[in-house]
Amino acid sequence: MPECQGMFLSVLSPFSRAFPKLTAQALMKENYPLHTLFPAEQQEQLLIYITMRVPSCGYLSPLYINNHWLAWIAYIGTTYIEFYQFFGHTLISANRFAVFVLPLKYNWVWTDKALYGIVFLNIILPIPFLASRLTYDANYVQKSDGSFHLAFMKPNITFESATLSVIVALITTLITFLLEIVVVLKVRRHLISYQDASMTLKNDIKLLFSSIVIFCAQFLLTLYYVTVLYSVISANGELHTFAQNQYIWICDIMSLCGSVALFAISDTVRHKYLHFYRISYIMATISGPQQQLRNSIRQRNHNVAYLFRFY
Repeated sequence: MPECQGMFLSVLSPFSRAFPKLTAQALMKENYPLHTLFPAEQQEQLLIYITMRVPSCGYLSPLYINNHWLAWIAYIGTTYIEFYQFFGHTLISANRFAVFVLPLKYNWVWTDKALYGIVFLNIILPIPFLASRLTYDANYVQKSDGSFHLAFMKPNITFESATLSVIVALITTLITFLLEIVVVLKVRRHLISYQDASMTLKNDIKLLFSSIVIFCAQFLLTLYYVTVLYSVISANGELHTFAQNQYIWICDIMSLCGSVALFAISDTVRHKYLHFYRISYIMATISGPQQQLRNSIRQRNHNVAYLFRFY
């Protein structure tokens, strides 16, 4: 069931996000990427689950029908988080660019004032793009198959909204793409052998691969916005419905790329999360007696073999 998957991803997304009570210097020493400071997927998955998946379950559908206030919150909230992600993903690529192309500037980025300024800028940037949308009137519309989707009360608002989303998506995605290409060419040109590289460089390369995976998810969301705009211009209702049905799945892909991919790729991030959630202590507690038993059996076999040497 899609709604069950959404609940699973809503719980899973926080698993790969920011560590509390860590200073910028500590993050810099561990060579964390910037997106550990942008836990957008967690909020987006929760908001999408409440505003889009729950109505499709059927039990709470009457609460959503003609609920303009909840539709407005769903639209403004998801749009802000998506723009927040677009700018944040561009900053991730800029961070990888600074690591490989401008290493001296990279150390400057991780100073307290510069880092807090970047985080504050990423929070503020989406707001001007939402200023004109605060007066938009949205509503929940039930389709023939029983599912719900957000719709605007005026057709021209749909065109304006799709156009602005495409502009933000194309600009940020293009910048991200150029930064990723430059970094990949830089690494390919100057990296002699991955086996001979230092552990820090290997971790940087893994984080670069993680940022490329996130860019692929960002490209899918950009393609979604372009498809929606084209369907509005061409008045193609079937294409628009198809794009709307794929939206939640694209958000799930973005959540997985930002959480599972990072956890699987980066040894440093994986170790820190295991330590943060005390999983390493639990595993040590479970495996401790087993390890002692294995050592005892190994020592006994060694003693028996030693005794048989004299027979």
